[in-house]
Amino acid sequence: MNDFRLFQDDTKFETCVQKEKSVNFDCKLSKKYTFKCILFFAKNSRIPFSDYVEQCKRENIEPIDITDSEPILNELNYINIPKIDVIYPAYASSQNYAFLEKIDISEDITKVRLFNIIVPQSVTSNITLANIEDFLLKGLFVPADIEDTLGISDNVKFFNNLDNIKYRFNVVSDPSLFCKKDWDQTVCIFVDECEWALNMWGVTNLNEIFKEVPAFRVRLKSEKNDPCEKYDVRDFIIDKKTLHSVDVKLIWDAIKYKINHILKS
Repeated sequence: MNDFRLFQDDTKFETCVQKEKSVNFDCKLSKKYTFKCILFFAKNSRIPFSDYVEQCKRENIEPIDITDSEPILNELNYINIPKIDVIYPAYASSQNYAFLEKIDISEDITKVRLFNIIVPQSVTSNITLANIEDFLLKGLFVPADIEDTLGISDNVKFFNNLDNIKYRFNVVSDPSLFCKKDWDQTVCIFVDECEWALNMWGVTNLNEIFKEVPAFRVRLKSEKNDPCEKYDVRDFIIDKKTLHSVDVKLIWDAIKYKINHILKS
C-alpha cells in the first residue's frame, strides 16, 4: 500500500495524495477505494458499521463494502499515519471536507478491538448514556437527575483493560440500525422496565439475543421486574437511587466471558 507509506514523510503528503485518487492495498478487495473513502472509514472505524454507512449517506461519501472493512483495518494496523492538522488548499472543493481536520488515525484506533454495549433509551432509566461510563469504569452510580446530560451524543466511547488487554467499547441506546456484524460484536445489554424500547429495536429474535449476550437490569429492590421475566436478564440491585459506589465486577466478568467467546469463534 505504497500510497499510505508516503505518509511517513509528511513533506511528500501534499504532492502524493489526492482525495479522489485510488488507494492500492496489498490485500485483495472487492473493488478500489479513493483516499477520501479510506480516510472517512478510518475515522468511523470505531462505531457500528451500520452507523458508519448512515454517516456516509449524510456526507455523500461512498461506503466501504462490509466484506472489505476487516482486511483494510488489518492493513492499516501496519502503517503509521500522522495526525492531519490541516487540509491543504490544493484539496479544497465545493464539497465540505471539514471532517478531515479532526481525523487522528492512531495506533489505538486500528489495533484495539471494538465491542458494543447497549443501554436503555429512556433518560429516566437507572442506566443511560449519561452515566454508563461512571458506572462501568468508576464503579459509581450517578442518578439520572443529577448527571450532566448536556452534550451527550447518541453514543459513548471508552477504553478498558481486561486481563491486561486493551479494548474499545461503543455504547449506544438505539441498536435499530445494527447489522449482523454489529450484533455479533455486542457484549452487554442493559434494560429497564420500558418494554416498548425493546420493540423499537426492530428485532424479531429477542430471545436469541438475550441468550447470547449478557443482559442486566439495574434496579432498586422495590422496583418490579415483570417485563424482563421472559428474557434471560440478570438483576443488578442498587441500594439507593442516590450517588453511591457499586461493585461492577460481576458485569465485567460477564463482558470478559462474552469477549473471549467471540474471539475464539
